[in-house]
Amino acid sequence: MTNRLDHLSPPAQAFLNTVRARLDDLTTSDQADLLEQVERRLYDLDTGGDPDAIDTHLGKPADLADEIRAAVSYTQALGGRDDTAMIHPSLTWILIPLAAVVASVALGLTTAGLPRTARVLVAALNVIAIALFLGYPTWWLAPAFAYYTGLVT
Repeated sequence: MTNRLDHLSPPAQAFLNTVRARLDDLTTSDQADLLEQVERRLYDLDTGGDPDAIDTHLGKPADLADEIRAAVSYTQALGGRDDTAMIHPSLTWILIPLAAVVASVALGLTTAGLPRTARVLVAALNVIAIALFLGYPTWWLAPAFAYYTGLVT
């Protein structure tokens, strides 16, 4: 990148130096990666021939440095999260459907001595248990599909 830095105008070099000074507490590798992008953009704007291009496109150096710092902080915050944590903080999302399946099986074992209407109710409970077991973790699919297809706005 130093070959481009040699060709920056004094205002562009001053802009870059100000940004670099405002980011001096970042690690050297982070600073190098971030400033490389700034250097490329400065070089492109500087060689464009418009004397106000840097101020127009990048704004003030202090503001740009603050935006870069905010982006780095956001990225580090995302990288620091615990990916092993459960998506659901409680086991209720699996216990409710599992309890429905267990109840269905228990009732199914006793259906031989039940009258026909009771056996139909047990079969209905089986269908509900299967629907809960399959549908509860994916309840969001139907509304998402409706929104995506434009059925609802």
